[in-house]
Amino acid sequence: MNYFKELNLPKELLQNLSKLGFEQMTPIQKESIPHIIEGKDIIARAKTGSGKTVAFALPLVLKIKPNI
Repeated sequence: MNYFKELNLPKELLQNLSKLGFEQMTPIQKESIPHIIEGKDIIARAKTGSGKTVAFALPLVLKIKPNI
C-alpha cells in the first residue's frame, strides 16, 4: 500500500489530501496508518519532516463524528 487512495478513505477526504499534495504515503505513514485505523497502538520513530503528523492525525480525523 503506497497511496492514500488505497486506504479506502472517504472521497471528500481523499480529494482534500490531493489538493494539499498528499498522494503517495511516506514510509512512516505507510507502516503506521493502517494499524492506527484498526485501533492498534504503535510506537514509531522517524526524522523531522517524514510525515509523522499526518500519520497520527489522519486516523484521528476519521474518528470525528460531525453530526454530534
